[in-house]
Amino acid sequence: MTPKLYKEEEELIVKALSACQHEKKPNFSKLSREYGVSRKKLSRAPPTNQQIEESANYLLGKDFSGPGEAPRAGKNWVHDFIKRLPKQYVRIVQKPQEKERTVAEHYGEVERWFIDLELAIQQYKIRPQNLWNFDETGFIVGQGKDEAVVTAYPKTSKRVSSLSSQESITVIEGINAEGKIIPPLLIPKGKVHLEEWYRHIKNDDWLVAPALNGFITDEIAFEWLQHFNHFSRPGAFPDWQLLLMDNHTTHLTIQFVQYCEIWHFRPFRFPPHSTHFLQPLDGVPFQQYKHVHGRVMNKIARLGGFDFDKTTF
Repeated sequence: MTPKLYKEEEELIVKALSACQHEKKPNFSKLSREYGVSRKKLSRAPPTNQQIEESANYLLGKDFSGPGEAPRAGKNWVHDFIKRLPKQYVRIVQKPQEKERTVAEHYGEVERWFIDLELAIQQYKIRPQNLWNFDETGFIVGQGKDEAVVTAYPKTSKRVSSLSSQESITVIEGINAEGKIIPPLLIPKGKVHLEEWYRHIKNDDWLVAPALNGFITDEIAFEWLQHFNHFSRPGAFPDWQLLLMDNHTTHLTIQFVQYCEIWHFRPFRFPPHSTHFLQPLDGVPFQQYKHVHGRVMNKIARLGGFDFDKTTF
């Protein structure tokens, strides 16, 4: 293929892919017929540096007719080749992700969700103080984090002792669009309430609800909903409140849904497998939460502490 024909084909591929970028499942066969481009080229994933180099070596070997071995791409050839590409071509790092999550990131699905959200806000006359979001996150008790230090002995200072007990604690948090926070609910692993858990809790509004596996249950979700009702709107009833949440089964029980209807809560669920990019609490708030926990664990370990369990947490 001549450089001119190659450039023309590249332009057709770009047009075809631009035409289907918002489609959940692009019809590559149809696009191939409309734009006169090979279906295989349209559906192919972006290449890695290694694949680019292998392709270059294949072309060099294909056209080589001289004696000895065919020439091969040099050590820096791929780097220089990428620099010569048009500006829209950039090098990124792809991370493995569940297929369901990848499908959920489709533009059309996300746009539909935001349209429905806007309609719900208008229908129920939701004001910022009545727009709520709640979610759960888990902590590995005592688990530190990577942290930079300054030392004259780098070879012997690469590690800091972990205080992790390998126990997990789930925390449920709620916040509205004005920044008001609902006192958290902690779910330690256990069967019964222990007095020592409450010795260091200074705020009586915090809830502790043990579970056998340390995770949320139907009963705990309903207990949190009543807790939320108490703190979210003193005297605001019967105004409707919109409650953003995920699709966990504990949020879908008849008891949970009926209570929401009685007390004018409108549950508004994120699309399945989409909370990793739509749930606001999964971003900076929970990441900062765990960042501070990790730094505190490192500090305690450097001061000689070794025991850190759910009671200390």
